[in-house]
Amino acid sequence: MTPEYMKFFPKPSCYPNQQEAMDSIHEALQNSKVVLFEGACGTGKTLSALSPSIDVAQQLDKVVIIATNVHQQMQQFVDESREIKQQHDINVVVLKGKKHMCPRDEDYETCNILRENTLELIEKEKEQSQLKARLGHLHQELKQHPDDATVEVTRTLSTEREKLAKQIKDLQERHCTHFYKVVVQDEDMQKPSTWDEFSINSSDDFSSWYNEGVRTPEDVNEWAHERGMCGYELVKRQVSHARLLICNYHHILNPDIFANMLGWMDRGMDDVILIFDEAHNIESAARSHSSLTLPEYSLQHANEELTANESVAMSDSYRVKDMEILFKLLLRHLKEACESRLEFGEREHLPGMWKDISICDPKKRTDHFLRLLLEQVEDAGITDLGELLGEAAELGRYLDEFYKQQYKSGHAKRRKRSQLLRSAEFVTFYLEHSSDPLYYPILNIRRRDGELESRIELVACIPRSVTAPLFQSVYSSILMSATLKPFPMTLATLDIKRTVEEISYGITFPEDNRLTIAINIPPLFAKSRDDPANIEQLTHILDEIIQHSEGNVLLFFQSYHEARMYRDRITTDVPVYLDEIGISSGEIRDEFFRTGESGHKAVIFSYLWGTLSEGVDYKDGRGRTVVIVGIGYPALNDRMRAIESAYEHEYPGLGWDYAILIPTIRKVRQAMGRVIRSPSDYGARILLDGRYTTGSLRRWKKYSVFNKFPADEQGEIIDVEPGKVKFSLMNFFNDMKQGES
Repeated sequence: MTPEYMKFFPKPSCYPNQQEAMDSIHEALQNSKVVLFEGACGTGKTLSALSPSIDVAQQLDKVVIIATNVHQQMQQFVDESREIKQQHDINVVVLKGKKHMCPRDEDYETCNILRENTLELIEKEKEQSQLKARLGHLHQELKQHPDDATVEVTRTLSTEREKLAKQIKDLQERHCTHFYKVVVQDEDMQKPSTWDEFSINSSDDFSSWYNEGVRTPEDVNEWAHERGMCGYELVKRQVSHARLLICNYHHILNPDIFANMLGWMDRGMDDVILIFDEAHNIESAARSHSSLTLPEYSLQHANEELTANESVAMSDSYRVKDMEILFKLLLRHLKEACESRLEFGEREHLPGMWKDISICDPKKRTDHFLRLLLEQVEDAGITDLGELLGEAAELGRYLDEFYKQQYKSGHAKRRKRSQLLRSAEFVTFYLEHSSDPLYYPILNIRRRDGELESRIELVACIPRSVTAPLFQSVYSSILMSATLKPFPMTLATLDIKRTVEEISYGITFPEDNRLTIAINIPPLFAKSRDDPANIEQLTHILDEIIQHSEGNVLLFFQSYHEARMYRDRITTDVPVYLDEIGISSGEIRDEFFRTGESGHKAVIFSYLWGTLSEGVDYKDGRGRTVVIVGIGYPALNDRMRAIESAYEHEYPGLGWDYAILIPTIRKVRQAMGRVIRSPSDYGARILLDGRYTTGSLRRWKKYSVFNKFPADEQGEIIDVEPGKVKFSLMNFFNDMKQGES
C-alpha cells in the first residue's frame, strides 16, 4: 500500500534508501520526535524531509518551516516545492529579510513607525470620509428644514473636518506610500483623491497571483514595484495561509524575528515542524545570534544623550553625573586597552575586518579588562554600580520612547535609538555573566574610513540560550546534513533534550566512480609548514595532481596564506584562480565552472574555511578532483580556546573534539563532497596529509584523524605513497574514459 505522504513526493521513483528514510521520518514526526538525518549527496534529503513533513502538517494542522543558510539551497527548495505543488496543491511562502524586499531601504524600527503612521492616516481618512458624508447629509437637512441646532452641529463638524484635514496632511508627509497601497487593497477601500494613479482591479489580485505557483521574493518585488507597493508587506499577509514556509536561518535563530513570524502566522511554536538544512552550521550561526557587542560609538552617544538631556534627567532625580563618569571611564578604558595592544606601525595597517584583542585568559577566565574597570569605577566614588546601571537603563528607555515619538510626529528626520539604554543593558549583562564559562569577553578593533573603531564583545561560547528553547518548544524538528555525525555531539552542542530519531545513509553512487586516497606525507603541522623540503615535496605532489587530473581541480588549503603561496609555486599551463579574502568568489567560481563544463581544465586555490568548500555544486565537469591539503584547523586563538574551554567545562574530556576537531572534520568532509554529485558523475578526492591515512593512528597516535570519519567513509580511504599519486590518478581516469567509451 502506498503511504499517504507519497502524494507530496513529485518524483517518479525514489533513490536508494529514500523510501525507508521517509517512513522513519513520518513515524518520528507523528510522535513529535527530533530527527537527526545524515545523508550523503544523492540520498534526496530535501524531499525525504519535506514529503512526510507536509503530510503530517496537514493531518495535524501544523506548518512546515524549512531553513537554510545557503542561497543555492534556497533555490533548490523553491524548485522542489514547485514540483510538489504541481502534484498536490499547497500554499508555499518564500521569505527573505526586509532589507531584500523593502522599497524604502529603511531599518526595522523606522519601518514600524512608518507603518503606525500609515495605519493612523488610513483611519483618519476613514473618519474624514464619514464626516464628509455626515456633513453632506446635514447640509441637505438645512436646505429643507433650517434650525439653530443643526446649524451648530454643522459648524462643530466643519471645525472637526478642518482639524482632521490638517492631521491628514501631516501624516501624509510621514507615512509609507508603498504600505498604504497594500492596506488599501486589503480593506478594499474607496481610493482617496490623493492617489489618482492607484487603482485596484481583479487582475491585480495579489493573493490569487501569489498562490497560483511558488513565487520567489524577486518575483514579488517585481510585481509590487509595478504597482508601487511593498513586497515585504504583501508576503507577510500570505504567511498565515502557508502550509510550507521557506526562509533562512536568520528568521529562526533570531528570537525576535521568529516571534514576529509566528505572529504573522497566528501560530504558536508547537504548531511548527522545523527543518534545518546544512544543520552542521546551526551552532556557529546561533553563536553569532546570541553573542553581544557594545561599540565605542554607543558609549560616545550615551554620554551625548546624558549631556543633552541633563536637565530632564536631573529633574527626575537620576544620577546623571555618576552615569557620565561611568560611561566616560568605560569608553576611555576600551580605547586605551585596544590601542595599547597595537604593535609599532600596526595602527596604520589595520584591516577593515575586526581584529580580536584578548582581555581574558580563555581557560582561567581572569578578566583583566573588567578588573581594572571596576577599580577605576570604585576610585571614582561609585559604590553601587548595579543600581546605577538600572537607573541608566530606565532613563534610556524613557529617551528611546521620546525619540520614537519625535520621529512619529515629524519632529525628527530619522528614528534615533537610545545608546544609553544599549550601553546600560550590555554592561549589566557583562557583570552578571562575568564568571559564566559560557560567555567570553574580548575586544575588537578595526580601521574604517581612516579611523580606528573598537568594541567589546561577549562571545556566546555555547549558544544554548538560542537553541535550547527553540528545539524544546517546536512541535518537531528535522536536522539534516551530509556531515551531521557524530550525533551525540550535535545533541550536546545544541542542547537538545528530547526523544530523537537517528537516520544515516552513506553515498549510494557507484563506488567505481570515485577514488579516495590519503597521501602518506609527514603531517603538515604549523611548525613544519615553512620547512623548504616540505614545501618542495608538496609543490611537486600538487603539480602531479594537476597534471594527471582529467578536468577541473579544487585545492583547499589550511589558510589563505598557504593557498596564495602555493598558487605562486606551481607549474602549469592551465588557468589558475585564487579565492581571495574580502573579494567575492562568485566571478572566479563561474569562470572556473565554464572552463570545466567546456571540457577543459582549470585549477582553483582556496582555503578550507572559505566560501567555496561547502554549499557549492561542482557537478559533472565543474569539478573532477578535490584536494584537501593538511587538516585545516581554525586559527587556535583565544576566541577558539575559550569555546574549547567552555565545552570542556560542560563535557569533560570533549572540549577539543566539540570545539575544534569535529567541526574541522566536518569541513573536510564537506569539501570532499564538492565532487561526484550524481550517479553518472565521477571524481577523485585526495587527502594530502599523513594524519588521514589508515595507519596514522599507530604512527601519529593522538594526532591521527582517520578514526574521526564515519566507518563507511573510512572504508573507502586508500593509503598512497607520494611517488605513486600520479599512477593512482592515471589509472582512475583511464578507467573512467574506458567506461564512457
